[in-house]
Amino acid sequence: MIRATTGIYIPEEKLGARVEDTLYVDANGKLINLGGALPHTADEVERAIAGK
Repeated sequence: MIRATTGIYIPEEKLGARVEDTLYVDANGKLINLGGALPHTADEVERAIAGK
């Protein structure tokens, strides 16, 4: 298992966001992203929050 975490914090706006992915390598050596279907980009997250 591998955990990949990226994030940003904007102190002036007291705003932060973090995206975490959990990955694993299957028996054939293929990298599988367990959170691949979740929103990752700013636009995807905003749409998810808006319920669209």
